[in-house]
Amino acid sequence: MISLLKVGSVAVFFLLLAVTPFYVPLFGGFGALQWDAREVHLTNLIFSSQAWHEGFSPLWTPYIFNGFPQVADLQVAVFYPVNLLIGLFGVFSQKLLLWQIVFHYALAGFGMCLLVRELTKSTLARLNFRTFGNDVGAELQYENLGGLAGVFSGIAYMFSGFMLGHASHVGMQNTAAWLPIVFLLVYIALERQSLVYATGAGLATGIAILAGHFQVSVFLLFAVGAYFVFDFLFSWWSTKMFPWRKAALMALVGLVAFLISAVQLLPTFELSAQSQRAGIPLELAQTESLEPSSLWGLTEANYQNVAYGNYTGPWDRTQNFLFLGITTLGFAIAALLVQVRRVQLPVTMFLALLAVIALSYSFGKNGFLHQYFYLLPLFDKMRAPSNMMLLFDFSVIVLAGFGFAMLRRLFPRMRMFGYVAVLVIALEVVPYALLTELTYVQKNQ
Repeated sequence: MISLLKVGSVAVFFLLLAVTPFYVPLFGGFGALQWDAREVHLTNLIFSSQAWHEGFSPLWTPYIFNGFPQVADLQVAVFYPVNLLIGLFGVFSQKLLLWQIVFHYALAGFGMCLLVRELTKSTLARLNFRTFGNDVGAELQYENLGGLAGVFSGIAYMFSGFMLGHASHVGMQNTAAWLPIVFLLVYIALERQSLVYATGAGLATGIAILAGHFQVSVFLLFAVGAYFVFDFLFSWWSTKMFPWRKAALMALVGLVAFLISAVQLLPTFELSAQSQRAGIPLELAQTESLEPSSLWGLTEANYQNVAYGNYTGPWDRTQNFLFLGITTLGFAIAALLVQVRRVQLPVTMFLALLAVIALSYSFGKNGFLHQYFYLLPLFDKMRAPSNMMLLFDFSVIVLAGFGFAMLRRLFPRMRMFGYVAVLVIALEVVPYALLTELTYVQKNQ
């Protein structure tokens, strides 16, 4: 068991790292929120938090149109616990919203760290040690093996292209921060067949939905739902027994998630039935599709000046910042090579499949898959297919964590390998987190 002190120190590490890109606006006295963060989220959060602080519910606002049901707008995130807690004790300001964003960067990194640690520990520990070409005995410390891999993946995820690119889309960033934690709890619930973890997974899923972005919530539900189907079918095939308990656990996850988020979902669905999003044509749903040429941005952070400078790429730069880095992609490829040549791990097979699906969907009108997803419930109410790059980033980064751990396992005598790899990923992504113009208005803009 990892001690609470170690967990706390890792959490503090990710919080300090999350503060780094926002140090100037938080402590230096210069820098401002921009785009949707200022014009959509801050204004609505000020109204909602002021209402809570003064002792009444922000069910209705007279300041939009001739009046608007504030509670029904998912993006306002009226009932999201983080926003609600702030509203009960104070009123949102620009600095408070910056701290809220910083918290979710830390949450994203910390959650990914825990996820990769658990996945690597629970899967690699089952393998015959001779599979990797050396016999070191049963006392190998898989917690240490997965710990550094988790730190590596946590840094890669919190400063991934999606997370940095959507810094001004607060609801998207907040919801995406919960993805690793939700996936972790669902994974443990299915592996251990635990009612406690299934309840926790439902709670985390409900909170993620309340965070305020419909599309990212649907993608999150798709990822965990797809993993359940994959794990369910794999268990059925391998044991020749119908996994009733796993099905019941996922039903519990769904029930708890709905009960937690129903206070937001019921008014939201009532409002959306009267809006354009009740049904949009395929042509509109495929606007802001990913251009294949934009994939160069996976390895070149400022491709087409997307991070800083005079942007020359297609449509919105926030959705075209795709940077993951050569290090992350290299470790992900290593995981797939080991999967093919030495070890067959079901979870890595799933992650590879999810990455392919997410990338194919993101191409929208430039690919073939989106038009079939459009036929599914909820997917027919969303545009901007490129936003599913979140699931591509997620899958690739978790795979990179596997590759990191597997290479450390293959070469146990290279004791400094893990620390060097963590330093390299930090040096690869943190400078762009500091330099990008996508997080807030900087002095040179």
